[in-house]
Amino acid sequence: MAANTEPLEREQFTFYASYARAIAKIKKASDRCAAYDAIANYALYEILPDIDKLPDSAAIAFELIKPTLDTGRRKAASGKTGGEAKGNRRQEESKPEANEKQTAREKEGEVEKEGEKEVEIENESYISPLTPMRREELLIAAMDDCSNELLSATREWVKYKIEKRQPYKETGLKALLTQIHRSAEKYGDAAVADVIRRSMSANYQGIVFDWLKKQRPNPRQAADTDNIFLQIYEEEHGNDKR
Repeated sequence: MAANTEPLEREQFTFYASYARAIAKIKKASDRCAAYDAIANYALYEILPDIDKLPDSAAIAFELIKPTLDTGRRKAASGKTGGEAKGNRRQEESKPEANEKQTAREKEGEVEKEGEKEVEIENESYISPLTPMRREELLIAAMDDCSNELLSATREWVKYKIEKRQPYKETGLKALLTQIHRSAEKYGDAAVADVIRRSMSANYQGIVFDWLKKQRPNPRQAADTDNIFLQIYEEEHGNDKR
């Protein structure tokens, strides 16, 4: 029998606080509305927005959030398919046996109805400090006036620690970003970025900030951060400008 390819319409989806915090950084109100509409229409009705027609900041916000929305949709679809399959099997059972299991089916149906919401809430409390969106949010908040070079080096360090199976929790990442930011204010973004990359090349467990003490202080200049989401997009997908 052919698989059901009709779009899955949902009555609800979980809108994480990290979505709101990220979208709040879009300065223009109409662009924020476009981002909210794109997310809601996709999450509830599986309507994919025309990325080329969305404002840049709204399009980038949607692209960053979409993988999490896709995960929620897969869980919802899996739960619906599983419920239908169980119902079909039970229709083939004899009537007396089906009557005996009626109460159990009703309870199971109630559990399935609430299952998606419960799973998503549980996941939010457990993994949200470690999600890519949350890490990016912390990076932007702590280093909004840093250069792209330093922001890129910091992202590389966080990824390096994940690959070493030593990922940061939220408190540790905040402390690291504060130290990087303060060091950059004193010695300059380029010097700190260099130390981060040298620490990775040496396979060290931590960044050797003591190397900066051998250099003369060189306060940095503020970087251009007019479009934060555009910078995120360029870091993730590359900048084609020559």
